[in-house]
Amino acid sequence: MINHKIKIREAIEEDYKIIDSLYRESYQLHFEAIPGTYRKVPLKLLPRGTYINTLEDKDSAIFVAEVDKKVLGVINITIEEDSGDEVTKPYRRVSVEELSVAKSSQRQGIGKALMQEAENWAKKKKITDLTVMVYSFNKQAIKFYEKNGYGSYSIRMNKKLKKIK
Repeated sequence: MINHKIKIREAIEEDYKIIDSLYRESYQLHFEAIPGTYRKVPLKLLPRGTYINTLEDKDSAIFVAEVDKKVLGVINITIEEDSGDEVTKPYRRVSVEELSVAKSSQRQGIGKALMQEAENWAKKKKITDLTVMVYSFNKQAIKFYEKNGYGSYSIRMNKKLKKIK
């Protein structure tokens, strides 16, 4: 655990650069693991307009984790809703769109603190389900989510076909 106190707060516009940096660090891991899906990580990954819109959206939230006034982690969450149909029931849940912790600060309680903030936000919105999508290659993340009470809900499988000439 981190020896210093972790402070969780809502992200502000001035956090854009550090959050983009955390996203790029996370996506580098994805690029290295599945280069057939992800492009080389650009210098700027998160469009500023998208970031500002998310900050202003009442059905989304971005929280950052600070230690000694330095942002070391970020979580981006949003409400998903579906009215259901003949087969499925309606649902309203919070989706973790992104959870990134600086590689040098992982396994020190920051991710857990951010996930707890997501749960608190969901409860304030009267939502009892949280969901997160994680790639099967990311064993560390899977272990983290399982340790924090998440279980498999569905499995999406993929098959690459030979190129058609």
